[in-house]
Amino acid sequence: GWAYRLRQTIRFSLMASFAVLLGALAVMLSSEHVALRAGVADGRITAAEFNTRYDRIDFTTRNADQYLERMAGHPAAVRARIGRDTAAGATLVFLVSLGLWALAVQLRRRPARVLVLRPEARRFKREQRRLIEHDLRAFGHVAALSERPVKRTRVAWTQAGLAELGGPFTAAMLVLSTPIRIIGRILDKARLVDALVASAQDYRSLARRLIDRSGQNFAAEMTTRETIVARPTEAWRGETAGLLIRSSDVVIADVTPLEVEDMRELSALMKHDVRGRFVLMSDAEDVTATEARLQAAGLNLSHPLQLYTAGRGPCDRRTFRETILAAMRSRLSAA
Repeated sequence: GWAYRLRQTIRFSLMASFAVLLGALAVMLSSEHVALRAGVADGRITAAEFNTRYDRIDFTTRNADQYLERMAGHPAAVRARIGRDTAAGATLVFLVSLGLWALAVQLRRRPARVLVLRPEARRFKREQRRLIEHDLRAFGHVAALSERPVKRTRVAWTQAGLAELGGPFTAAMLVLSTPIRIIGRILDKARLVDALVASAQDYRSLARRLIDRSGQNFAAEMTTRETIVARPTEAWRGETAGLLIRSSDVVIADVTPLEVEDMRELSALMKHDVRGRFVLMSDAEDVTATEARLQAAGLNLSHPLQLYTAGRGPCDRRTFRETILAAMRSRLSAA
């Protein structure tokens, strides 16, 4: 709707103003350097002073500011002054854009929550990322339930990272992010990491994150993926799934990679709430086999099975969005 388009426009303006600000700062520093070089050449500034041009006199004043005042009237100093004024104007525009963006995010009063049940197959994870980025984020916050339970309660996220190490860059990122994760875990205020659920305290923490509309609004704007991912242990998987399903407006599940046993597990999840909230998806190339597995598992769908094409997303985006809205109306009518 118009509110989503307005937020997208403001977000684009923010990114554009930031790019302009970086360019203006680069031009300012370059013009200052040229001007001070010219000052050394005509004797207004000594070489020793030029070497200390970036030292600060106080919080707001640098040596370069005083040196440029000595060069008043010099053409290079005039260009440097113009560069500084341009940078000041770009900074003001950026700050205004940042304020408008923060206001627009904060005023998003009733975002929907879409829960995605993650499939284990890696190929379908790629499809899921495309679906979230291009088709689901517009509705509101996207939550996800991890495809497998955590094996060990306290260090599971570290083990998962070590298991996926693919090179020195990934290893360096793990080392850098580990202290942040530990601090967030201790303070119980982690907003941009997976939500580990291994105890009653973790469960309550997840519930607080889910009702933090403002925090989720900003998290949704800062990522193209899920705003929150719940990773429960086996003992807490049922409770966590129930909490996410009951608090979500729509539940999306890709059933293409699921076998009959997995279908039965999905059927158990669907019993947490009215089935009109669930929207199931399948790869168009595998739809016949998927429908056979759904029938074998005894799953009766409230909405038509939604088809997607690998690499392209939903085959019919208009029908897909109408189905999502229909599922939301089912939730409202059942409330």
